Amino acid sequence: MIFTEIDLHKMHNLTKMGYNFQQVLDEIRAERLKPCDGDKIKVLKESICDHYRVTDEELTSRSRLGHIVEARRMFCYLSRILTPKSLKYIGKQINRDHATVLHQFNNITGYVHIKDSAIISDIDDITREYMKNVKLHENKLKEKQNV
Repeated sequence: MIFTEIDLHKMHNLTKMGYNFQQVLDEIRAERLKPCDGDKIKVLKESICDHYRVTDEELTSRSRLGHIVEARRMFCYLSRILTPKSLKYIGKQINRDHATVLHQFNNITGYVHIKDSAIISDIDDITREYMKNVKLHENKLKEKQNV
């Protein structure tokens, strides 16, 4: 599980309150689990497909066309950052294995570290769209539960 700065701050506060390590982890996991958690990968995949103008079938295909590879690479990176899913699960979504997902994640991380403006811009745009789509998805689920 990848922890954000907010998670680390919560961990610190919970530890000060007397929680042990396992209780802190359980608390953070419970907070992260929301009604649409199972659908977040699907929402992310849709956001990436929209951004790169590829279909779901192209994303999961064996194609090596540049724009499809870039979309796949971004999916691996953002899935790892934005969702608590395992490498194996992420890989299954695009018909790849966990090692490929890790390789693609490290690939994008390298671009981020050298401050590649095109990659960083894509990450920002997709993340913004993803967050908007997650909110819409959560609202739809709440409406269904209230009906």
